[in-house]
Amino acid sequence: IVARGAFQLGDMALAVIRALGWEREKEISMVLSGGVFDRQEEYRKAAAGRVCREAPGVRAFLPLEDGALGAARLALEAMP
Repeated sequence: IVARGAFQLGDMALAVIRALGWEREKEISMVLSGGVFDRQEEYRKAAAGRVCREAPGVRAFLPLEDGALGAARLALEAMP
C-alpha cells in the first residue's frame, strides 16, 4: 500500500512536470515537504525515485526550514 501510494504521488508530480513542459530541463528543484517525507525514508525515496527516473533533471530534497517561515516571509513582503 505504501509503495503504491509513493508511486502514485510520483506520477502526480510527473504530470505537473509534463504539463509545464519541464521534463527535459537540466535542473528542477523538488522540495519533499510534509510529515510523511520527514518520517518515512522509504516512502520519500520511492516517490522521489519515481520522478527522477522519468525526469532526470529533478533534484529532490527535504526543506531546509519549516514551511511556516516561508509563508510568514511572503506575508511580510505583501504588506504595504
